[in-house]
Amino acid sequence: MSPNTARDNTSADNLYFDRDRIPFDVLLTAVAPDTVLSHIQPRDMPDFDDKPRWIVKQEAAIAKDDYFDLAVVLCAQVVHLAESASLVRRLTDRRIATVLLVPAALNPFLSDIPTLLTVVAPGDLGQGIRMLTHTLLAPAQQDGLVCCDWMDILDTMRDGARAQLVSAEAPSAAEAVRALAERLAPLATGEGYGVVATLYIGATDRMRDWYSLLNVVKATTRQDAMVLASAPVTKRSASIAVAMVLTAPSFHYFRNPIRSEPAA
Repeated sequence: MSPNTARDNTSADNLYFDRDRIPFDVLLTAVAPDTVLSHIQPRDMPDFDDKPRWIVKQEAAIAKDDYFDLAVVLCAQVVHLAESASLVRRLTDRRIATVLLVPAALNPFLSDIPTLLTVVAPGDLGQGIRMLTHTLLAPAQQDGLVCCDWMDILDTMRDGARAQLVSAEAPSAAEAVRALAERLAPLATGEGYGVVATLYIGATDRMRDWYSLLNVVKATTRQDAMVLASAPVTKRSASIAVAMVLTAPSFHYFRNPIRSEPAA
């Protein structure tokens, strides 16, 4: 798949969540018992037709032979950052796609680690989990107007060392995209290293709104970055536009032969 392109759901080799497949397992975990983890119930997580299986476990409860399709390590306090990063490394070494999710309050204490993806949520961790779900899991739903391949989503995640979540909600898709554009303005530098975006389309919305979303998020990235944008169908009365913008590259980013190191 070439950079700055989107993919529809007509390709036979695409991997979407499939209700006939083995369950797609998503782990929510943390090194400290006093995180939001203690208040999370799987039944309260965002729900899809092809729903993932949510697994909530403290680090100590993760068995050596446990496998997850995606793991999200939550860290709410600066004193747990080093331990949380270490947990991300251990899970990644087991070939589990893993991200570290932190609130914006920890942003000043973060350092970009080329082998880890740290995702910064604008609000608290509970809000961040939902935004991350809309960004990473909703695009791979097979009943959307525009779907994304889960392997492409993983490839885009691997390109980043840090990412910023941005979200907007409005009565219509067009209004949600305009609101998202305003919130993305500080990131619209053309220097991002990839983006995954989602626009929930309602019965009265138009596909041109999805094209508008695509143009908005492209403004945040370099020309050689991956841009994925999906359009799941929603039954909600309001529309949601959400994006995860990679603001720092991983070592994986420049291993792609189509890319060159930025000028000094």
